[in-house]
Amino acid sequence: MTPKQLLLFNSLSSYIEKSLGAKTLVTARDTGEMRRLNSILGEKAKFVGTYGKNKKEKLTAEAERIIELAELVDSFSPDYLVSYPSPSAVRVAFGLGIKTVIYSDTPHAFHVHALTIPLSDYFIFSSFIDKIKFERFITKGGWTRIFRYKGVEELAWVEGYIPNEEKVRKYGLEPYKYFLVRPPEIFASYYGWGTEGFKRIVKRLSENSKVALIPRYDDDALRYNDLNVEIISEPVLGLDLEYYSIATVSGGGTMSREAALLGVPSVTLFPLKIDVDAGLRSLGFPIYRATSYEEAMKIINGILTGSIKRVSESAAGKLEHPAIPLQKILEGDI
Repeated sequence: MTPKQLLLFNSLSSYIEKSLGAKTLVTARDTGEMRRLNSILGEKAKFVGTYGKNKKEKLTAEAERIIELAELVDSFSPDYLVSYPSPSAVRVAFGLGIKTVIYSDTPHAFHVHALTIPLSDYFIFSSFIDKIKFERFITKGGWTRIFRYKGVEELAWVEGYIPNEEKVRKYGLEPYKYFLVRPPEIFASYYGWGTEGFKRIVKRLSENSKVALIPRYDDDALRYNDLNVEIISEPVLGLDLEYYSIATVSGGGTMSREAALLGVPSVTLFPLKIDVDAGLRSLGFPIYRATSYEEAMKIINGILTGSIKRVSESAAGKLEHPAIPLQKILEGDI
């Protein structure tokens, strides 16, 4: 349902196809950003349904998506659904008698977990996340089995990445001479904070440094076009832009974790504490949380003065690949 999820399940799909010889069907919610990313990933995903911005639109879009998914999934006849907590996908799987495996690293997303975990057979999440944060969604006496791994989902597509600076220069950017920013996910059901604080930071950065911005929504190009920033409007995987940046600044967590896994300092301005971010930080990855404009600028100044540095050590050996528990479930080992 989001670019991060498309990256995750595109990677897990390929992993399972190669390791188990399984056939997979990848579906995605239809948005402009998702279509752009899917084109980069080889058009593997089939688009089913769209999203809503307010409560009624969300409800209507979910209902329509359930109907479309039911037809497609019934004709494919799978043994398992592997999903982020997608209410429409889980409802279809439950209705058709298909076993359900859920991944998540966002216990703050109350709405989708309440609608999915009680109907799911397996639930996979990082051991960095305190189990108690998910317990409220697990029905007492229910059948949901929990499996944890020491890692983060972003490792699924960051592992094996090879830098290519030509992909950065094509945007007129000089390697290691710019900041990369990504706005917050303001239309998510759990998001209840404004954008002015983030925009203030972007404005300050753009006054003295080159800034490239990867939009999250089509509206973002308009929301930030009054600032002196390079808006990356064409399809892009963000890893090259992240790797060659001075640092990344994001209103969410995915780009920050990708950058940190690459050894690049990253600042996340998500208002809540994210356990997987804290887990990476405890292992020495350069990911930093800011809760205010002043705190963000203090971290950024530390990056500019060299007191906060890039990390060259590889993530290999420190983290477990998120596909491992899934493979064990599908092979019947756990």
